[in-house]
Amino acid sequence: MPGARVKAPDPHPGLRAVYHSSVAAPPLSDRPGTLIQAGTLAVLALGVRLWLAPRFFGWEEGDYGNVMMIREVVESGFTWFRPSHMPGWYSAAAVPQLLGLDPRAAGLLVTMTASVVSVVVAALVARRIAGPAAAWLVGGWLALQPEMALYGASTLRSPLFVCLGMLGLWAVVRGRGGGFGWTAAAFLTRMEAAVVYFGPACWAWLRARRPLVLPGAVLVGVVAGWQLYITVGHGETGPFWAGPATQNEVPVDGLGAWADRGGRTSAALLLWTLPRKIGWIWLALAGLGGVAALRGQGRFGGRVTLAYAAAALGFWMAEGFLAQHDPNHNLYWVWMLPVVPPLALLAGLGWSAIDDHLRGLPQAVRAGALGLVFAAALPTFAAEGRYQAERAADWYRPQLDLATWLEDNASPDAGLVVASIPEVWLQRRPSTLRVTAWWVLPQELRGASREQFGAWLERERIDYLMWFAEEWTEAPAIAPYLADGAPVRAGDVSIQPVDREDGYGWILYVVERPGSPAPRRPPAFGQGVRGAGWR
Repeated sequence: MPGARVKAPDPHPGLRAVYHSSVAAPPLSDRPGTLIQAGTLAVLALGVRLWLAPRFFGWEEGDYGNVMMIREVVESGFTWFRPSHMPGWYSAAAVPQLLGLDPRAAGLLVTMTASVVSVVVAALVARRIAGPAAAWLVGGWLALQPEMALYGASTLRSPLFVCLGMLGLWAVVRGRGGGFGWTAAAFLTRMEAAVVYFGPACWAWLRARRPLVLPGAVLVGVVAGWQLYITVGHGETGPFWAGPATQNEVPVDGLGAWADRGGRTSAALLLWTLPRKIGWIWLALAGLGGVAALRGQGRFGGRVTLAYAAAALGFWMAEGFLAQHDPNHNLYWVWMLPVVPPLALLAGLGWSAIDDHLRGLPQAVRAGALGLVFAAALPTFAAEGRYQAERAADWYRPQLDLATWLEDNASPDAGLVVASIPEVWLQRRPSTLRVTAWWVLPQELRGASREQFGAWLERERIDYLMWFAEEWTEAPAIAPYLADGAPVRAGDVSIQPVDREDGYGWILYVVERPGSPAPRRPPAFGQGVRGAGWR
């Protein structure tokens, strides 16, 4: 048309798409970039976890104990579960093992898939309540954050627990009910879902002016169902949560001192442990996002996310108050995992609030600011990720390598007395090795003399002893004379040290019995080097 102005092409179409509707995204069906964003973040998260899986050697020995318990579920035909462990993760991981996967590969498949799904779902929630730019920030951070990434590349249960909880949150935000089916599945993975996920979901249900009949029925149903299994299947009459709840119980040596110690622990978790894991800029944005949610930004989903974050953070700090471990104890790391995605969502909402004030600036400037905010957390991620990876390599890899050597090179019917990772790794699948744990040795060996212990070793044809310093293994109580790592004569047998690692605290001995060939000696895996441990 003559004289009409021709609109200049947008020099930054991609940036404009990223920043469109940063306050509250429209329904996903109206967002053509949703699948591209979700797919990109899924590839990033999966790539990071695939890279970490052969390089990260676990959060603790529990990673490997989980692998052994998959075998128990499979061999029972999905009818037997340990009463102290909720059945969700083991049941899920047993399915791919039935299809022929190695037990550890089956566990990794479940955990890694759940971790990637958590990243994608969190990004979708962020996109809905805060826009595409916030979704990139949330998804990118969760793909790289140390606990999310490292534990998503392990055989821990918590990534599946978090995934199910995030799917429940996604259902609430989308207005698809309360997500109580997902939340019930989360409860059957870790029982703290009753507080961390059922609590905020019920709050959202009440806020929508719906009666609590349905969520109450779901919660009572799963609790009663698991209690029935524990009572009928295991013959235990007490509540199923009694055992796990007292595993980290702290003696009360005066109410005032106990409360003071608990308060200091909780404060340290909030002000030292959490910033070390995610960084202050993430925390600052999360605080800003919480204020924005209270002011109505992010529509309904903002306040629901705040409720989920408050429940998870409050429960984690309560665990610290009751357990009263050192603030850098690794139990707090895995207990913290449910806190991370909701805080990331609040941080995304906080970024959206800041970006509202940048609307007059060029799109390239706004994208650059987002990139700087994203990159600001990366040094924190790198330092903490390196710390945990090195710790695992110092403490857990020597045990895994030694157990693998014994599996491949020891005499087929060798007798071993072990604990920790070798105990469970060597029992993850059927074997002719005769593996016994220190803590299940006959009661008469507790307090027995060296000669009596040696007679038992000869009678049971034990070839290898792996002594552990930790008291829960019961090795120090049964054979305290092995603590020095020196040769020991026990009646007719000779117990010879061949390897040790003092960071975790173990010493490997071979047992030379009269009339039997000496066991083959492995190369040194521990080499007497003290692991990094807690710094």
